[in-house]
Amino acid sequence: MIAAGTTFSFYALITFETSIQANVSKPIYLLILVFIISFAVGMLFMSVYSIAMDSILQCFIVDETNQQAKGGKAALYAPAELQELIDSSD
Repeated sequence: MIAAGTTFSFYALITFETSIQANVSKPIYLLILVFIISFAVGMLFMSVYSIAMDSILQCFIVDETNQQAKGGKAALYAPAELQELIDSSD
């Protein structure tokens, strides 16, 4: 979706901008290049986001496990919103 939106935006730019339209004879090659680059950037961004979410979940699990081993009921350092989300999914 990110790549498609970026490619469509680029298509609109090269179609409606007269100075660019005069210099581009076959826009399909540029559109393919823009799609590939935007797809790669989107994948890299989502990869970083995924790793961050996995790290947060792992830290939550470690915190909850440590607190339960000490006799507590819930994670000590987790935000209340995360605790509610995890509790509601059980």
